[in-house]
Amino acid sequence: MSYEKLEQDLYKGEFRGQTFLRILKLTRPHWPLLAGFLVAITFTALLDSINTYISRFVIDRGVIPGDTAELMHWGLILGGFFLLNSLSFLVFFTCAGRLGELLQYDIRRKLFEHLQTLSFSF
Repeated sequence: MSYEKLEQDLYKGEFRGQTFLRILKLTRPHWPLLAGFLVAITFTALLDSINTYISRFVIDRGVIPGDTAELMHWGLILGGFFLLNSLSFLVFFTCAGRLGELLQYDIRRKLFEHLQTLSFSF
């Protein structure tokens, strides 16, 4: 079975800061989405860490001793944090998807506008 090289596998370019800055400039008109994305991803990561920490209390204070009241207490707290984490992930996912689509649209629009300025002989 032969495997063909994909175009992305053939490209061995190095990271260029200029390209990153060009993409960052494209996000300028959509800064509320970018800000929402950055806040949501930070909040999601923070809540995920807190969920792991609270899971420790669920196990150590509720499951191992067999204390159902303590298990309910920490389980409800953990459930609340899971709900917050899900909501922050939804915001992150929505902002990232919307921002990606808008950036693609802007790039395509700029390309089309540039093509319109070229002569027919080109």
